[in-house]
Amino acid sequence: MPAALNTYVHVVGEDGRVVVFGPGDAVPSWAYPLITNPKAWAKEPELPAEPAPKPAAKKAAARARKAVADGDLQSG
Repeated sequence: MPAALNTYVHVVGEDGRVVVFGPGDAVPSWAYPLITNPKAWAKEPELPAEPAPKPAAKKAAARARKAVADGDLQSG
């Protein structure tokens, strides 16, 4: 059985866009390490033995926070 969520989560992709996943959604493997609250998972994913997320994900998250603070969000 693939990983499943209990609740809705927001993650920031490498391109800086905020993506929302919820119960019943197929969560892509790139988002697994970005969902850090264990209570969000109904069934936790089996993580491959890979290094932690790339620093680019952290930079994208910082850009997204700045865009929210500056009111620069675009729909689409």
